Amino acid sequence: MDGLWNAGEKRAVEGRLAAAVIGGPASVERKLKEFLELTRANELILFSDFYRLEDRLQSYEIVAGLFLKPTIK
Repeated sequence: MDGLWNAGEKRAVEGRLAAAVIGGPASVERKLKEFLELTRANELILFSDFYRLEDRLQSYEIVAGLFLKPTIK
């Protein structure tokens, strides 16, 4: 992108991508756990940039399956 964007635009994109988590289930789980440990956050707000609704829902289902464990009563 050198020559196409200015320094401010580059910093903005790099800042936005700094917390991006991209990959398969195993790498997403690892990266999200690292992010939670680093930030000490007790919740996450997820954003999925898929065009198709079905793809967005599937990505949320995958993440939910990694972190939401069924409770046994």
